[in-house]
Amino acid sequence: MKVTAGSELAGLLKDADVAPLVLDTDGERYRLARIPKEREGIWAGYDPGKVLEALRKSAGALAGVDRRRLLVDIRAQRSQDTRGRSAS
Repeated sequence: MKVTAGSELAGLLKDADVAPLVLDTDGERYRLARIPKEREGIWAGYDPGKVLEALRKSAGALAGVDRRRLLVDIRAQRSQDTRGRSAS
């Protein structure tokens, strides 16, 4: 839905910069908040069909891997501290 700059709705949306707006219609409530521009980019070019295709192509990629050993390795990696983030 495009909102015309300078419209009454556009003015109300400026309030969403400060705190989420709560819209109420017939007792149903909705929260509306501005999405920061830097977060918009994560969905740019997202194509669910391509994701499904990639998942199908990856089927069997771990065939022959020792499942028990893989899980042990993952657990060991997760227990290690990283810069700025403690494992505990």
